[in-house]
Amino acid sequence: MFWETFTCNVPGGTCKVPTLENGHYSAPNGAVYAAGYLVNSTLQLTPHCRTNYEVSKIGSITCSDKTVIKCNKKKDSCPKLPLTAHQISCHVAKDTGLYTCTMTCNKDHYIVSTKEGVRSTTQNQTISCNSVTDAWSHQTSTGDIRWDTCSPKVSAVHHSLFVKLTLTGGSCPNVTQLDAALSTWFKAQNDSAYACFKNDTCTIGNGSECKGVSGGVVYSFTLLQTKKLESNLLVSLGSKLGEDTKTGTLKLTMSSRKRDAVTFTATTVTTQSSTKCPTGAETMGSTCVSCGTGQYLKEGTCSACPIGNYTNSTGQVSCTSCPAPLTTLFSRSSSKSDCVYNCTVPTLSNGVSVPPANWYVSNTSLITLSCNSGHDPGYKQPLQYTCNQTYSCYPQCQLPDLTTNQSYQDATLSPGVLVSHLRRVAVSCLGVTDLVTCNSSKLQVPDCKPRVATVGAEKVKSSTP
Repeated sequence: MFWETFTCNVPGGTCKVPTLENGHYSAPNGAVYAAGYLVNSTLQLTPHCRTNYEVSKIGSITCSDKTVIKCNKKKDSCPKLPLTAHQISCHVAKDTGLYTCTMTCNKDHYIVSTKEGVRSTTQNQTISCNSVTDAWSHQTSTGDIRWDTCSPKVSAVHHSLFVKLTLTGGSCPNVTQLDAALSTWFKAQNDSAYACFKNDTCTIGNGSECKGVSGGVVYSFTLLQTKKLESNLLVSLGSKLGEDTKTGTLKLTMSSRKRDAVTFTATTVTTQSSTKCPTGAETMGSTCVSCGTGQYLKEGTCSACPIGNYTNSTGQVSCTSCPAPLTTLFSRSSSKSDCVYNCTVPTLSNGVSVPPANWYVSNTSLITLSCNSGHDPGYKQPLQYTCNQTYSCYPQCQLPDLTTNQSYQDATLSPGVLVSHLRRVAVSCLGVTDLVTCNSSKLQVPDCKPRVATVGAEKVKSSTP
């Protein structure tokens, strides 16, 4: 809450309290004044703005001039963003005043998300503050304003390329001979796409097969890349293999003492690339991204731990449950300290709260009240409560005019002033003080009449109790 203090100072000793939209004025004793009511010209009035509003920096004013103090909407009134180990940059657009922030993941960290049913990675998340709802564009209905998880890239276990070659030139030989002939052919090529066979980065895996078909044989095998796994070398190898098959360059020659040399020529080829990632990591094409804190690997996809669970390290395949009866406020919790006694912010009549009603917060979280005009949380009551406390915005009472023999004992109070219905106001009547309270938004002030005492059989008027 922001405020400035000014003093009414006009001829005649009184002035009218000005209107303050999205706020109210109060006196030093806490009394709240309705706009338009007369007050002592020397009484200090302090403007108070509602949540997400701030008082205009106009300075002191007098009731005689036309300057008006305003409660202006803050440009960056959205909740404060949580800290992150990654880079954040924010700016305000000059033309629209829109407040925008961008988080950039550190090197080799990625945000994994699903868009139109397709999993993809990015290193940036950009959000903006909605000046109408005072919420961030990514904010959930439960108040979760955390950034997306930047998950670390990890090394693959291996990359593989499954290949099917249709060969002409004879019947199926021993697959061990075919594997040896293929390895020899790879190493004899000068193209960089096949270089991984020369430096033993790539090998032919086990399980090769050869089956006879009409007009030739089908040779199936798997190529494995087990070193320099930061990039998948087999992708470019598969492309080059297709080119050499189309041009008839791929020829496998075998010979033995029992028969003459046989040469097989590749006529068609199909390939399928895949990457095997370590436990707790999601496969994103040829990249392995470890599930970040607050996530676990579920059916091959990094998923958020549900409410009541957390993970405090990367690469997990299950979440840890909070000890009963504790729970977490949101999904994707990343620490045991996120396990709390939770509380649902109650609905507030005649006002608003921050966080708003029905959000989940810790039972010790502070709730800030902003009561509507003509209401307050109670005389000298705080504007902040914990979620597990009872709070409300009560209607205020407008002090009525008094008779000639009556007066308000508090010199700062006068007819027209709004006071809390919980406040007991002292009213003097011919030297007798009564404490009166609010009832149905009205201060019930008794009539001021001389008290009657009985002496013997006579009735005597008295001004004393």
